[in-house]
Amino acid sequence: MMSDKGDAALRTKWRELGFFAEFSDDEAKRWLIVGSADGLRRFCKLLRAYAADPRNEPLSEHEHCGPYGHLKLVTCSEPTFKRDGLYGRLDDFRRLADLIAGHLPRAVPGEIFEIDGAFSPNNEYALRVEVAPDEFDPPTRDRHLSPEGNPRS
Repeated sequence: MMSDKGDAALRTKWRELGFFAEFSDDEAKRWLIVGSADGLRRFCKLLRAYAADPRNEPLSEHEHCGPYGHLKLVTCSEPTFKRDGLYGRLDDFRRLADLIAGHLPRAVPGEIFEIDGAFSPNNEYALRVEVAPDEFDPPTRDRHLSPEGNPRS
């Protein structure tokens, strides 16, 4: 069980990231990204930053993102969403950022969209994106954290 201090550190990391991300479940076979429009733009920025770094060009280069490091971006010869992360060439990560950013100008809180075949016909999983209200606080979606202000018993 995590300490209150550990919970506070994770909350801070989620807030710095600006969006919530998790592998949803094996049955649904999807990744989940939740954020306000600004938070989703931050996710796009993260994808573009990975793609802009020439050190990430060689195959198998990768970066773990988020408080737990579960969201993994991996340089691979073919784009795909897998259980352990998002894979593709650097151009694929830029394209993924563009696909998500393309939804944002008309997105409204509560809207959900999935990116699947538009990224790759070979995905093992899909990417579900939930648009949250502007005041969305990413750690509120982390089911491993105690509710803020309610210490663990």
